[in-house]
Amino acid sequence: MNKQTANAAFPLEFASKAYLTEREVSERLNVSIKWLQKTRWAGGGIPFAKFGSNVRYPVTEVMAFEQRSLRASTSHTSGQ
Repeated sequence: MNKQTANAAFPLEFASKAYLTEREVSERLNVSIKWLQKTRWAGGGIPFAKFGSNVRYPVTEVMAFEQRSLRASTSHTSGQ
């Protein structure tokens, strides 16, 4: 299986990466880096890893967060 078909849900530049930077996640989800930082501090955001002082987000967790964020309508909330 090549990179183009290995994971069609994610762009090719992420296909071979296990972790994404804050910038990559913010661009992927169209949210600010500040929002990512706030949700890390408050909890309830995307699970992350720290390597020294570097914050990284596992690609699998970003994809799972996207799936959990799907809604059938604007009146649906998480868990419905």
